[in-house]
Amino acid sequence: MNLKGHSQKKVWALQGGIILISAALLFVGNLWVTSLNHDSNNDGTVQEFRQNVNAQVIEIFSVETIDDPIGITTTTLFVAVLPEEDNREVVGMQQIFQHHGAIPPPSRHVQVGDRVLMQIHEGYNLFEVVGFLRIQYIAVLGVLVVVVVVAFGKIQGINSIVALALTIGSIFLVFVPAIVAGANIFWAAILVCLYSAVTTLLIVIGPNKKAFCTIIGCISSIAFVAITVLVMDTFMQMTGFLDSDMGALFIANPNISLTGIIFAGIVIGAFGAVMDVSMSISSALWEVCQAGNHSFKSLYKSGLTIGKDILGTMANTLILAYIGSSLSIILLIFHIHYHNIFAIFHEEMIIAELLRAFAGIVGIFLAIPITTLVCGWMYSTNNQETQEAQH
Repeated sequence: MNLKGHSQKKVWALQGGIILISAALLFVGNLWVTSLNHDSNNDGTVQEFRQNVNAQVIEIFSVETIDDPIGITTTTLFVAVLPEEDNREVVGMQQIFQHHGAIPPPSRHVQVGDRVLMQIHEGYNLFEVVGFLRIQYIAVLGVLVVVVVVAFGKIQGINSIVALALTIGSIFLVFVPAIVAGANIFWAAILVCLYSAVTTLLIVIGPNKKAFCTIIGCISSIAFVAITVLVMDTFMQMTGFLDSDMGALFIANPNISLTGIIFAGIVIGAFGAVMDVSMSISSALWEVCQAGNHSFKSLYKSGLTIGKDILGTMANTLILAYIGSSLSIILLIFHIHYHNIFAIFHEEMIIAELLRAFAGIVGIFLAIPITTLVCGWMYSTNNQETQEAQH
């Protein structure tokens, strides 16, 4: 939507300025967490340096399989090419994986032509196969998504891609490194949500009443979600050891708060749904207002009616999304406690997933009246000022 009294070019200039400011904040945040990581690494301990490089298999020497009581061990010796800046280095490597006879191998044998990710352990002249290169296929899919979004949304589609890139950057360039460096997870999660809400909505929609109403409704609801999760955590006394990944994370970095990780996951997960609901209500009420329905009472009533329909479908969406993402763990828990349903719902993994879903529903429930209230006030005030100016 265009700002009143501004041309389309001025709106684009404002959005461009917002993009530059958002990128600058991201850059400064990355510098900050980089300095934190630098300080945490200078603790006097000697760490082994590992470098990841891409390689392509050009020849298979041998494949040896040993079946013993421990399991099946398969060793593949092969030659691969390492890409260098000026020339290509040929090195000998091996792929080793072990598995129990009843369990499928964790990977397949390398074949000629495969592109693999190698990890070089400096000082040991050891080359280890980390996995197969798969990012190129995701990159192709990502390019197709960008093309479709831009073709459909035109300028707004480009703005959506830019906003998405900034959000992803805030996660992987600031949020994750900050947690690894020992920053407060609770505040880091809140700041990431705040940054994403402001940048996404101002870039995609523009600096107008619709965006400001959505931002206020979204941030207010997420604040309540964060408080709800903190209160529930004090009663449930969760440990954070939901699965083997959390255990491995704790072993790798014992200073990380596992319950803080759960909190951050819940808040960030709920944030997406809350922003979607707030935007839907704000946009719908703007169209209602443009159609001639300007009174606060009628706008508020329309917003609550729209929100009731959204609440029913989004509640199901959250429950199904969280259950689907943890389906393998849930099936394992049901297999262990098949005859004891009461024990199933006391498992910390199940409790965490239910907390994620219910916290998201609380956020949606609060976003509906808050966003509706703000929209009703701002939209009706805007039209009253317009009518008075005309008289």
